[in-house]
Amino acid sequence: MCAGASDDGAACAVLLEIMRVVLKTKLKLNYNILFLFNGAEENIMQASHGFITQHKWAKDVKAFINLEACGAGGRELLFQVGPKNPWLLEVYSQVVPYPYASTLAQEIFQSGVIPGDTDFRVFRDFGHISGVDFAWSSNGYVYHTKYDSVDQIPLGSLQRTGENILALLRGLNDITDQRKITDTSTNDLIFFDMLGAFVIRWRENLTAIISILTASLSAFSVYRNMKSAKSLGTDNTVYYSTMMKAIGIQVFGWILALACCLIIALSLTVLGRTMSWYARPIWLYFLYVLPTLSVSMAVVHHFGVRQLKKTIPNIWTLFQVYYDAIQILWTLLLLVTYTLGIRSGFIALLWVLFSSLQSLISNRVFPDERKRSLKWLMLYILLLGIPFVQSFYLDLGAIGMFVPTMGRAGSAFNSEIIIATMICAMFGMLFSFVCQLVLVAQFPHILQRIPASFTFLALAVLLLTDLGFPYSGDVTSLAPQRFIISNIDRKFYDEKRQLTAHDTGFWIIDMDINTPESVEMAVPEMKRAKLVDCTRGIYCAMPYPLPVMNFIFKTHYIEAPPFEVALETDLRLVGRTHLSPDIVRLNFTCTGPDHMNLMFAALPGIELERWSLDPEKPLASAHQYLGRNMYFVYYSHSSLEPKIWNFHLDFKVPPKFNIDRDPILDITISGHFIHGKNKATSQLADLMSRFPTWTTATFWTSVLRSFKF
Repeated sequence: MCAGASDDGAACAVLLEIMRVVLKTKLKLNYNILFLFNGAEENIMQASHGFITQHKWAKDVKAFINLEACGAGGRELLFQVGPKNPWLLEVYSQVVPYPYASTLAQEIFQSGVIPGDTDFRVFRDFGHISGVDFAWSSNGYVYHTKYDSVDQIPLGSLQRTGENILALLRGLNDITDQRKITDTSTNDLIFFDMLGAFVIRWRENLTAIISILTASLSAFSVYRNMKSAKSLGTDNTVYYSTMMKAIGIQVFGWILALACCLIIALSLTVLGRTMSWYARPIWLYFLYVLPTLSVSMAVVHHFGVRQLKKTIPNIWTLFQVYYDAIQILWTLLLLVTYTLGIRSGFIALLWVLFSSLQSLISNRVFPDERKRSLKWLMLYILLLGIPFVQSFYLDLGAIGMFVPTMGRAGSAFNSEIIIATMICAMFGMLFSFVCQLVLVAQFPHILQRIPASFTFLALAVLLLTDLGFPYSGDVTSLAPQRFIISNIDRKFYDEKRQLTAHDTGFWIIDMDINTPESVEMAVPEMKRAKLVDCTRGIYCAMPYPLPVMNFIFKTHYIEAPPFEVALETDLRLVGRTHLSPDIVRLNFTCTGPDHMNLMFAALPGIELERWSLDPEKPLASAHQYLGRNMYFVYYSHSSLEPKIWNFHLDFKVPPKFNIDRDPILDITISGHFIHGKNKATSQLADLMSRFPTWTTATFWTSVLRSFKF
């Protein structure tokens, strides 16, 4: 019953079982298989970096399989592959019995939308080898919490993952063509699984041909429809002009649907009813999916009826006009994604391909639009059902991953608005070929009013009852609110090492938009929480162990009584040296606990040239402090005894720089007590004991010392 069962205890169990099977079945090995069990991933991937850069076996590794988790169970998603070496994905698609993979997942993860990182990046960037990265994504509520126990891991997920990874391992072992392994083609694959049954893939250099052919097929089907409409009395010019208007109407419908969803999201935010969908995702369908459908249909019906009366004499011809308008929009999206190199454009490809086929077949089988019947509807559903079901399949996967993620994405952005926008965009496109059916429906107003009625009813229930409470501490359906709290001691020194400010308190690192107001009834101290003052220093002068400003700038601070620091964290400048007329070296010595981080920024006109920490050129943070480059260094060791940390920084200084008088940088050192008896002070332990059962918290004690040298 220990935490960490999914991340990454389950993967270790899978590897051990695979090892047992390989040995028991006496698999003939064509290559050496290395099973690597490494920790310290949350310590910024120290163990994987140590292996791939220092271990004597690392140079023999040609490919790797990395097992991860951002949830407790479900299907293991192949969300990163490569780089280069497309043969890895080819083997996966040929041998894995239950595939679950897409370039959409890879692009979403590598865009940084999902907060996280894996050892895959280390093997890729420092080992320069290719591999595949898998992760469980279901039940992300317990990920990195005390609830992440073996009880939360479905045995079926372990079995499925084991069978898939074993099959992949055997497939890689069976490769006899050495040219595949040494192939470093930059030609990656576009890939996606069809409902978990099989994988469709093609080389990226074929995307141009496939996209152009599909777009051409789309253009031809639209031309055929225009030709058919002319035989029924609608001139090509009229058809074309009406279709252009229909494109604008469809886009307007999407914009209006998005505006409606955002109004709902903003209203819930103002009324304090955000994230009702967190513990119960079903609310998403009432709050955002149904309005998207209702508004889109209403716009199409309203403007369609007006056009019917003025321009198009036949309802079926009007329907075909709207159909072609949507198909053109999907075709444009396909061409845009191809032009921009967005590999998840395969979604648009599916819609364009099957909508074109449906149009051409219908034109052939039902040449007279006025005589379309149930058979036509069945054909419509059959062909457009393929991209619809595939897109819905991807949407469900995205919802299952993103909803729990919103509970740990921080409060820098309003998660209600993010989810509302995402749901509206996904389902607006999903319903694109559904909404125009309202034009030929017998009771169109009922189709529009039913979804709207359910939405109004849902809003009333949310506002008048507790059914929209976002969190759950029920062990059968856990969805706890996350808290990260640090009891901190901060001291600020000037250039003469004189203490200028000293404060102690609780730092509340907001994990969602309801922090910290949600627990004010149980923890009255939260009423005194104030937003942190980011003008105090680098990274808001707060001791966060990772360089992510999105988690820091919108956090809260509560002043609290001083406490005794178990081990002082200190930074000393032990020497300044002119290495050359424009290079000054600063030598430092540092003492503190086994986890520390160093943050600094040179003064204007001064730049960090090199340091003793790494032979490569220092890498600046993506964020700046008062327009100056910031640098972040995380330092840790496994020794039980304190260690002295010595390092130097070399700065390029302006001419006539006075080494004895002129300041060079602002620098901060933080020490973290994250384990053992010093993890929590008595006041921190008392604070944490009063949190409700539907919360889960990570807490520790930190010190921060800020200097100017």
